[in-house]
Amino acid sequence: MLIRIFLFLCLFSVSARAAIQIPSQMSSADRQSMLKILGYGTSFKTSGDPYPLGGYMGFEVGVSYELLSTAQIAKLGSGTGVQGDTSILNVTLGKGLFYDVDFYLNFSPLGQSEKFSSFGGALRWGVLELQAMPIHFSVQAAANSASFQNKVNTTTQSFDLIGGWNFQDLVFYGGVGLIRSSGQFIGGAGGVSDSNETVTEAINEAHTFAGISVKYGTYFVAAQMDRATQAAYAIKFGVRY
Repeated sequence: MLIRIFLFLCLFSVSARAAIQIPSQMSSADRQSMLKILGYGTSFKTSGDPYPLGGYMGFEVGVSYELLSTAQIAKLGSGTGVQGDTSILNVTLGKGLFYDVDFYLNFSPLGQSEKFSSFGGALRWGVLELQAMPIHFSVQAAANSASFQNKVNTTTQSFDLIGGWNFQDLVFYGGVGLIRSSGQFIGGAGGVSDSNETVTEAINEAHTFAGISVKYGTYFVAAQMDRATQAAYAIKFGVRY
């Protein structure tokens, strides 16, 4: 089972790419726009059934392929050549703890074609399950850090209320919450800020997301769309037991 997940990871590592051209001479407004794209875009994503893993024995491992809408980056600062969307590979490990509390860890593996790294995690608590209908609610606190070519470093936090509607092999879920992203923009020779100094920016706003997860035994495939300022999409394959 885990071998199959590993083979899947190796297959998609070849095609995953964080091929983003980072423009120079970015003003404060440009840097905040960059955070809305890269900071929000690389935030932790639920990407699967939000129902609790079921205590200490619960476990999940998954590989997600995420798509960020990065075309607008070409218009920031000094500008770049035409850019398309950007794909990122993420690996997620989930572990049940106690009393419907789960912990998740996610990271981007090596092998992607650009200097990109990402690492984060989330704590999720199942707070309510309706008796009359297969509907449940959770709260989730998450954080993620990402680095793009050692020129832009982002840290993003989110706090969300998530609802799920479970059928036998199908789950519809969605969430709403607050998201905050801060970024460090490197200055100096080869830097990206208009002041040629290393500067920081921070933004925050509400965000929403919705997804669907299809189960086949212990396996699942999930698709999700996140929306703050820019849309981000993810598809995830994994095992949950």
